[in-house]
Amino acid sequence: MMLFRRSRLLYLVAREVSKKYTIPLVMGFLLGFTGMIMIKQLAPKWSSFISANTLRIGVIGDVDPATLPITIQRLLSTGLTQLSPDGMPIPALSTSWESTDSGKVYDFTLRDDAVWHNGKMVLPKDSNYNIRDVSFEVIGPRTIRVTLKEPFAPFLSLVAKPILQKGLVGFGPYRVQNIRLKGESVQFLRLNPVADMTLPSRE
Repeated sequence: MMLFRRSRLLYLVAREVSKKYTIPLVMGFLLGFTGMIMIKQLAPKWSSFISANTLRIGVIGDVDPATLPITIQRLLSTGLTQLSPDGMPIPALSTSWESTDSGKVYDFTLRDDAVWHNGKMVLPKDSNYNIRDVSFEVIGPRTIRVTLKEPFAPFLSLVAKPILQKGLVGFGPYRVQNIRLKGESVQFLRLNPVADMTLPSRE
């Protein structure tokens, strides 16, 4: 009997509360239901974001953006060439090259699918090497001519240095997410994988 009275009392209280707060209760239900649907849809994206591979690199000593270790530069960009495990130059930004005039002239043909992290296509004029007694000249839409004052056998290794624009903008598999400087020294650098980008129109 006592249990019946308590149950009836709870029922009456619940009925009165529901009458008084019908709108808030309905709104709360709708918001909760909508939230559950959104969480279900976003969960896979959050999971892939949280579980994304993270590469942490510690560097001892002061470096500025221009003197970052080559291992980090290669994550951000490539050079006209790159070095294979056995130290031989192989294609990178360039798909091929031809040497003439006893090794004093090199004509590089560039890829047509390389895109800077800011979305612009990589053009021959973007090659910004500064090598003593070496000149760079654009001779075609995808071709660079490099002229050396004297033949230099390891030259193809020199242009394996990654090409970077101001702000460490490159065209490699990683881009700069955040950088913190103290004076000219890099205190913190965070890189994120680059999402696929659609090729822009050629400018």
